[in-house]
Parts: sequence; structure tokens; C-alpha cells
Amino acid sequence: MDARMRRLQTELALDRAAPALDASAIRRRVNAGLNADPSERKTYMRQKIRFAAVLIAAILALTGAALAVGGNWDAVVRALGSFTPYAQEVAGVSATDGGLRVSVEAALSDKGYTTAYVSVTDLTGDRLSEGTVYNGYIGNECVSYDPETRTALFAIPLWQRDFNDDGTVTLVFRSFQPGIKKLFGLGLSDDALSGETRESRFLTEAEREGNRWNSGTEPVVLLPDQNPSALEGTDLIWISSSGFDGNGVYHVLFETADGMTCESSPMPYLSFDDREAPSSYHVNTLRFGDGRYLDVSYPDRVTRENFPHLVLNKKETPDSGHVDALLYTVGPIQGDWTLTFTPETLPERSLAISDTLSGMELTRVGLTSISLRLELTSAGGTPAYYPMSVFLADGSRIDFTGWADIEDVDSERSMEKVVLEDGSVMYRVDASKEEPVRRHFAVTWSFPAPIDPEQVVGFSLGYRMYPISGDSAGPGSWLDKLPTE
Repeated sequence: MDARMRRLQTELALDRAAPALDASAIRRRVNAGLNADPSERKTYMRQKIRFAAVLIAAILALTGAALAVGGNWDAVVRALGSFTPYAQEVAGVSATDGGLRVSVEAALSDKGYTTAYVSVTDLTGDRLSEGTVYNGYIGNECVSYDPETRTALFAIPLWQRDFNDDGTVTLVFRSFQPGIKKLFGLGLSDDALSGETRESRFLTEAEREGNRWNSGTEPVVLLPDQNPSALEGTDLIWISSSGFDGNGVYHVLFETADGMTCESSPMPYLSFDDREAPSSYHVNTLRFGDGRYLDVSYPDRVTRENFPHLVLNKKETPDSGHVDALLYTVGPIQGDWTLTFTPETLPERSLAISDTLSGMELTRVGLTSISLRLELTSAGGTPAYYPMSVFLADGSRIDFTGWADIEDVDSERSMEKVVLEDGSVMYRVDASKEEPVRRHFAVTWSFPAPIDPEQVVGFSLGYRMYPISGDSAGPGSWLDKLPTE
């Protein structure tokens, strides 16, 4: 290891031997820098944090190991990688219920984007796993699991609408689901779905709790076992009944094996061979029988007239007629874990900009070590899909692919956050309020690795180039070709 460290010292052109790493000391120094006055903080961010980031990233790359500093910080370091020195360590924010201790370990935050790192430790046994999710939703999976400490780590994305008025964030957890089975590309046979009328019923009052359905529709489900059909590739889930109810609404009722529940709707996007389907995409997904049955219905998309033209398993439409399913193989661990903490945003280099691009008025650029945030006003369009490149003083360039994150600032400010009984979050908007013709948007590009904001000398947005000097960006000029061409 000593020889590798000496080689690392040479490759990084360090002016002294690499010191013994003390991650706790690094975090203390980072937090001190974040709390410093602006001039001191700027110097700190340009020198000390950059050194620490490169060093930690290199050590992780060389050893594949995390810095053991106690608690769950080692898992946080693995998840953050070279962003570790920029993260805020959060202490003393935890809750325990149902034998699980849930703690906020860290946060990485600027004005554009915040990620909270939350650990969940089983204090009573081995109920958790590497596929654990929270609040029963796809996409809420843990980023790592340590069987020795029986701890799962989650990286939870947060937006401005998730913040309370006092700048705090409240995380609400109602359940953790440790047993997951993912099934993809399950085939439907040609005769899997029936166009006959089937027996149906209304959900009982008790069954309606936790279910939601579209306005103007009714909570109706098919009775099980009317025309069962297997799904190719699995015996864990199958079609129990399919067909139209007495009101002409089309249903597919799925059933799972004993001890399992189906979380995600397995039905594919439906298409038709010689006609356009109705433009409505309303779908009702209703669960009953303690989660064993999942009824998927199409109030207005599938009709008796177009059903004979439904396309299933046709080679020319490979995405139609295939099922994806997410099954829970054990029951959830339920409880109430509510955590409130205050994210500390990274220092920002704020730049004034004044330019009009395709009807969008660009007004401000915010640069941090982890992102570039562009503020603008427009009648609805944003440059989130434009090719974006950021130029650094050393001559290097960062090119972004894919869409940036879009924030509708006007809507975000007027949204009311609502936490449902199952812990899921919805945002309520007052539809009676008249929206402005031109709206305020913020578009954020996240850097793949940390940068020094002071070293950014320009950026291009599509074919428009904006030099940066001091506290302003622009004026813009046109490029003959994209930087990547």
C-alpha cells in the first residue's frame, strides 16, 4: 500500500507526502469552511475541499474501500464518492419504531438539488435486504446494504417544494419493504385477454382505504378465477380474470402466489393494429384481498369496438403486450418515522445574464461545486434538452447528455405538500389561481464530478456561447458548430 500511495502522490503532483486520512477531521474542516465568511469560504472551497475530494476519490479507486469512521459514514462515502467532502454530516436526527432505527446521516445540497442520505438499521434481526424500498414505491430502493450491521442506506432526492417555510425538510416514512422480486418482459399469449363480459363488484368501504381511482369512475373490480391465464416465464403472478364489466369498462385482474403482493401495475401500454386509441390514458389500479389481487381497468381507452384490434406480442411492436411486475415476497415493516433536519446549501457563484434565446429570457446563472443552475422566464419552454457544455480555465470541458432537471418556480412556490397515510407525498395546487403568461423556470445540470466554480470561464447552450467574467455571463454569441462536433 505504501508504494501505491507514493505513486498516487506523484501522479497528483502533491508537494508533500499524502497525510494519513482522518475522515472525521476532513468533515470538520469542510463544515468549518461552509460556516466561514464568503471570502474565506471561497478560498477554502478552491483549495482545501478540492484537495480532499481528489484524495478521497483516489483512495477509493485504489483500495475499493470506504473510510471507516464509525457509524454508517462508510456507506455514505461509498455512495458519495468524490462528492464526500461537499456533503453535510447530519447528527442527532433519528427515530425508532418497529425495531428499525432510521437516521439522517448526510445531505448534499445547493439551490438546484438536494439529496438526503438516510440509514435504516434493523435492531432486532435480519429483516432488511439490498432490495429494500421505503413507503412501498418503485424507485425508492436503497443504494447499499450492509449485512454485518443490518443497515440499508437510501439516497432521497429533494426539491424546493419539499422544504418547509423555515428552511427545514421533513422526511416521513410509514413502511419499509425488504422482500422484492422483479419480473421483466413477461409475455402474454394471444388468447390471454378476453373480450367477454365478466362478473364484477364494488370494493367494500374497508377495501377502498389506500386505493385511489380517477374522477368520474367507480371502484369496481372483477371477481377472481373467471378465465385464468398464465404469464410466460413465471408462476408467481398470473391473470385471474379479464374482460368487460357490466358498464363496459375493460379490466384485467392479476393474482399473485401465496405470501406475495404485486406493487406495480403489470399491464403494458396498449396499442391497436389499424386505428388510433382514444386519447385518454386514464387507468385505475385497485388492490384487494390483502394485496393478493390487483385489478387494472381502462375506463375509456379499451372499448368493445376496438378490443378486436388490440395488439399483443406482435414483433413490430415489441413494447406492446409485455408485462413488468414488481412483487413483494414478504410483508412490509410498518411504523412511523418522521425526521426533520436543515440542509446546508453549498456556496454559490452567482452570475447575472441578460439574453433572449428562442423566446426564453435568461436572467441568472448559479454555479456550485456540484451543479449549474440557469434561471429564466418564458411562456413555457426551457432549454433543458439543449446540448450544454461548461468550459474550465484549464482548457477542459464538461459535456452534458440527456435532459436537465426543470423546476417551475412559480408552481413550486404555490404548491401545498401533502403526506398521505402510506407516507407517499403529493403536491396540491390551487387550480383556481390564474397562472402568469410568462413563468419563472430554473434548469439544473448536475456535474458528474465536483468542480471549482471559480474556474468556470464559460458555457454553451445549444449553438449559443456565453463567456463568464467576474459576476456576469455574456454577452452571448453564435457558434458555427456544437463543441462536441
